[in-house]
Formats: sequence, structure tokens, C-alpha cells
Amino acid sequence: MSTKIYFSLAWLLLLALFTACEKPVEEPALVFQVKTVNLGSVHAKLIITITSAEDLSRFDKAGVLISKDKNLTLANAQQIDLTKWSDKTYFAPVSDLESDQEYFYSLYTKKNEIVKIYEARSFTTPRPKTWVRRAPILQANEVRDGTKYFTAGNKIYVGWGGLRDLYEYDAEHDQWTKKGTLPGHTLGKEVMEIQDLGNGKALAYALDFNTQTNIAQVYDSKTDTWKAVAPISDTTYFDIGIRSALIGAVNKAYVVGREHQKNRTVFTPKHRIYEFDATTERWSIRTEHNGMSYYYPKGFSTDEHIYLLNEMNAKDIHRINLNSGMIISKFATAPVTATNFQLSMAKWKNGFIINSTTSHNYYYSLQTLDWTELPSSGSNTYENPVVVHDRLFKFNIRDGFMYEFLP
Repeated sequence: MSTKIYFSLAWLLLLALFTACEKPVEEPALVFQVKTVNLGSVHAKLIITITSAEDLSRFDKAGVLISKDKNLTLANAQQIDLTKWSDKTYFAPVSDLESDQEYFYSLYTKKNEIVKIYEARSFTTPRPKTWVRRAPILQANEVRDGTKYFTAGNKIYVGWGGLRDLYEYDAEHDQWTKKGTLPGHTLGKEVMEIQDLGNGKALAYALDFNTQTNIAQVYDSKTDTWKAVAPISDTTYFDIGIRSALIGAVNKAYVVGREHQKNRTVFTPKHRIYEFDATTERWSIRTEHNGMSYYYPKGFSTDEHIYLLNEMNAKDIHRINLNSGMIISKFATAPVTATNFQLSMAKWKNGFIINSTTSHNYYYSLQTLDWTELPSSGSNTYENPVVVHDRLFKFNIRDGFMYEFLP
């Protein structure tokens, strides 16, 4: 009886040993993370970091499969060999991709002719940054100079030259509507700037050189009417657009620059920032600044500062504190070589954009404090950048089309 028991136990032990020898040894689990870096519309970089105890050295081959097809196989996907970058970190430079497309990719390994494809992941290549032509103005074949641009009520307005025609562009529906006229603007007689007040209205501030008189009017986009309001002073004047600037804000506007005394050949100019209250339609002194000279200034405002592009001093960007009047005279310098009358400026996203008639466009981030060159708009005309709903537009006075930048 005991012999049979021993025999049975021996048989079971041999069976267990045989089964253990037949069972394949499991590969250690491979755990990894992937970071996708888009370098452009046709290039990407996949950074693969092995987070488990093992790395890829135990495999005969390892790489990346990439395709538009989510079901990745060795036959239908592009195979990219991995290059070791540092300890357990590999990267795969990917090229020949189409812009604005979704691609699927996966890590694959090969050992002893056994291929394993891991879970597929995806990324989308960026679409190309470019200017897209939108609808033409109603009289696109007629070229006019002296064009004025402004926004009100999330619409773009183009006042077209000496004939004073005013057109409204609806960016949401990409269509133009003929409106009334600009207020008293005649080429060679008056200098005028128009700025959004943020409440469906806009303020126009002009100068009649013959009488040395400023003219102020408020445009109501709902009624398509202009209303005369009092200028800053009857005894002084500003040459808006030449040595001073009109800056729009929410329910406010500012005039900054050189204030001249009427009918005086010798006069020490005042250096004040005046604020227009859109509710009361009255002007007041916001602050005084330290007397910087400006030449063809353009700018915009935030809650606490005015940013001015000063073409007199090597395209310097000045920042003026609205409370103290303190000026940082070289907050930034525009990386352009355009001459006077050729630069324009607009607030956009978390910074501002500079445009020149040499068709160069630069974006300055107020967060990272650096410049990024944008693609050319392809036109050597004086095109003011205009922003509505955080979308960037330009109107080309030569072909009469509106253009939008796709970032």
C-alpha cells in the first residue's frame, strides 16, 4: 500500500515538473509613456519613456508604427526605428505627415520572430498657419486711399477713402453691408482715428489742420448714426495719428501724446493722458507722463497700462502706467525695419500683433515676453490688423478682400 502511494506521489511530481518545463516563461511587463511634440505641419517627435523596471534592450527590435488607420499592423503602417536618447528614454522623429490630420501610432517590439503591438494612441498635426481670403467688399474693383478701420459691436467697419463710404463686415457670416458715411473726413484736410468703446459704439477723434480744431463723434453701430461730442479742449489740439494716439478701451477711450496750444508758434506742450467716459461722454485728465515724444504712435490698452508703438525711436514699444504715468520707454522693440506710416498694431490673444506694409507680421506675447513671426499676408499695402472674437483680420485695399489669419 505504501509502495503505491510513493509511486503515485512520484508520478505527480514528474507530471508537475513536465508541465512546468512546457509552460513558456512570461515576459516582464513593459510599461511606457509617450509624449508627442509637434514640430510643424509635416514633422513630429515621439518621446517614449519606459517606466517599468525593464527597457527595450531585451528585444531584438523595437520601434513605432504610425498610420491614419487605427488598426496598426506591420503591413499598413510606417515603421520608425527608435533612437535611444538617454537612460530608458527613446525618441522617434516622424516626417512626411499631412497637416491638420489625425495619426495613430503605437510602440511595437520583436523578439524571436514574435511581434507585439501595444495599444494605439493618436495625435493631430497642426494645420498650416496662413491667411485665408474671405468675402470681398461690395465695390472690390475700386482702389481707394485713406482707408479707416475700426470695430464696434463685434463687427468690422471699413471707411473707404475720400468718398467717406462706410461698410460693415460680419465675420460670423462672412458678408458685407453698406452703411452710412464717415464723419466729415476729407483727404488732405483732417487726420482721424476711430476706436472701439466696447459697448457697440466707437469714438472718432479728428483734427482740422486749417482751424487747429479737434472734432469728436461717437458712432452707434445699432442705429448706424454719428453723434457729435465735445473734444478735450477748445484752446488746445492733438494731431491724432501723427504725434498723438487715440486708444480704445471698455466704455472708455484715451488720448495720449503731444498737446498743442492753438495759434502759438512757440509752446511747451503738455504731456497728459485724457480719458473719455462713454457713459457721460465727458473728458477728464487720467494722469500725466514724463514727456516722451511720439511719432505716428499706435497702441492699445489693458486695465492698467497703455502700450504704444513709437516709430520715432527704433520701433520701440512703450508701456505707460495709467495710474502713475510712469513710462517704460523700451518695454519691447518691434523686429521690423519699416519706415514711418508703415506699421500698425492691435491687441490679440495674450499679447499684440505688429504689421508692416512689407507684409511682415509679428506677435508679441505678454506672458512669455518674446516675438513670433507670422506668415506674410502677401500684400504690400497698409493693412491694419483688426480683431473680433479673438479672430485676426486684415482688409486689403488693393483687391478689396477681407483676409483672416488661421493660427
